[in-house]
Amino acid sequence: MKAKLFALGLYAFLMSIGLQAQESFKDQVNVGTIMTIGEPSGSDFKYVNVPKKNFIIKKGGIANLSSIHYNAVEVTDIKTNKQGATEVRFKKVDGKKFFNAYRTLTADLNGAVNNEELLLTAGNKKEMSK
Repeated sequence: MKAKLFALGLYAFLMSIGLQAQESFKDQVNVGTIMTIGEPSGSDFKYVNVPKKNFIIKKGGIANLSSIHYNAVEVTDIKTNKQGATEVRFKKVDGKKFFNAYRTLTADLNGAVNNEELLLTAGNKKEMSK
């Protein structure tokens, strides 16, 4: 019985340490912050919400996922969803559309930055223009 309680306590302790290790980037990102889209951790983006290829084609766009790698983007909106995750909406800095079809995309901020799908850059648009 004591061994089970000890194991349960150890498990709870390790889980609490694991939750603290996940970094929150909400304080570092504001509306107007410039970020860079990185490469997906697998074959597709997991935390950046990219439309499916058939939807891109239906809107007359070009469904080439590598065309958005390392594009500079500006955060236009920050929201927290019901689960507590921070979601950001961003647009391209150069004013063009993603895949020639979408003006903005969204992403789970913490997941995307932790998996390097979104890369933080120094400063915001006002600071970058100086």
